[in-house]
Amino acid sequence: MLSEIEIGLRQLIVAAFDPKKLKNALEEINRANERRGGVRPIKSIEDFDFAHYVQLIASQSNWQSFQKFFPRSQRKLLSKELDNARNLRNDVFHFRRQITRADTTILRGFRDKVYVALALPH
Repeated sequence: MLSEIEIGLRQLIVAAFDPKKLKNALEEINRANERRGGVRPIKSIEDFDFAHYVQLIASQSNWQSFQKFFPRSQRKLLSKELDNARNLRNDVFHFRRQITRADTTILRGFRDKVYVALALPH
């Protein structure tokens, strides 16, 4: 499900931004990462980790591009859902904890939300 979420988020980003705006957004992320001591520049959305999805999609400056995909969601709520997916992913992959039924329900709900957003007419 995490892979499905990531694929869906990448599709949303491509649908939300024209190539020039995406390039500008990537540059903005790189500048922010440099200020925080980031080591690896982001060259494309394939270089993203879940923190980058949160940073890009939930930012105030980019929300207008994504709001049309999530017309019933508030930016802060979507940010929280993205952050929940990021935290679950990190717990499972880095701390090797078992994923619970509740975790699966949360991930399934968010995955479905992303794919419904992609299916809506824009």
